[in-house]
Amino acid sequence: MRSHTRACRAVGLQLALLAAAVLSLSAGARAAVPAPSTVASAVPGEVRVAALHQDPRQVADFWTPERMRSARHLSAEPRSPRLRSAGAAERAVRRGEPTVVQPAVPAAAPVTGPAATSSGRRDFPDGGSPWHGHGLVNQTVGTVFLTSPAVIGAVACDGVAVQSHNRSVVLTKGSCTDLIDSPITSWVFAPGYHDGCAPFGLWMATQLFALPEWHRDADENYDVGAATVISIPPGRLLVDTVGGQGVAFNQVIHPHPNVYLFGYWSQKPEELYYCSGRSVDDPNTPPAPHLPQALYCPGAVGKVWGSPWFLGFDEETGVGIVNSIGIGNFDKLDYQLAPYFGDRIQDLYNQAQDAPVAGE
Repeated sequence: MRSHTRACRAVGLQLALLAAAVLSLSAGARAAVPAPSTVASAVPGEVRVAALHQDPRQVADFWTPERMRSARHLSAEPRSPRLRSAGAAERAVRRGEPTVVQPAVPAAAPVTGPAATSSGRRDFPDGGSPWHGHGLVNQTVGTVFLTSPAVIGAVACDGVAVQSHNRSVVLTKGSCTDLIDSPITSWVFAPGYHDGCAPFGLWMATQLFALPEWHRDADENYDVGAATVISIPPGRLLVDTVGGQGVAFNQVIHPHPNVYLFGYWSQKPEELYYCSGRSVDDPNTPPAPHLPQALYCPGAVGKVWGSPWFLGFDEETGVGIVNSIGIGNFDKLDYQLAPYFGDRIQDLYNQAQDAPVAGE
């Protein structure tokens, strides 16, 4: 625990030096959160895109370790009536040809994060435990921090770096890239986040992606979002730095496969946790929205939003294939739910991975 604390302090100092290096603000200047550009309109079949014009100097100054630690999990925010009726417009999820994008492990980067203290196989299934294993998961899964006029202060959800053409894509929950009724004014990703520490630096969003089916109807079957990010200071690519998990679409989920879920519990947001087991049918009953898959995860303290679901996860290497994103739970609190990665979510991913990124 003592070495863990020292590591956090070292990272905090590193971030402070980084902020000092990129800041040219006057001594009395206060951090300001820049407003994003207008969200481009989208019709069904397209993807909504919002460009974020963030100043790296302001972002580095604003997202201090203290502010990250104080961020509330987005799932704790009150839902608007529009969001409470989510799922009322559920439709059949369009499915196409199975597609798998293979993961990328950076040649120079270590594959053990600050939480890695043990190796070896863990119990399977596991209903929810801290992840103290080794591997790429420690540096590709992290926390998304954002601000918006719709919320007071900073809020957080989970995210994961995935392999992509531009090597700069983060997948998360749809409501973490599109709050529907309010713009997002600042958005950063901290891969490997723990205890206020961002050991691989902060990565700020340049574009946020969401589906019209989520924005228009708040349909949880399409509650997946993506972001393209750049480093602070600019010059590095996300996947080249921390690696990228694989991602798959239109996979067979009946019979249900074995899956791993990684995320930060909404009531314990400073440490990475996981659940593992065979996915099951959604046990919730109407009027709760119905999702195509669920995972028994009684150890989750609160909701798990934006957390990656992995197929073929290897506990030794921490590498797997992201096949869904967790959206939390409803009336059955012991189960975490996830949408199906079909054609429309593949459209979302393709739009993000083909977007130009500064420094590419």
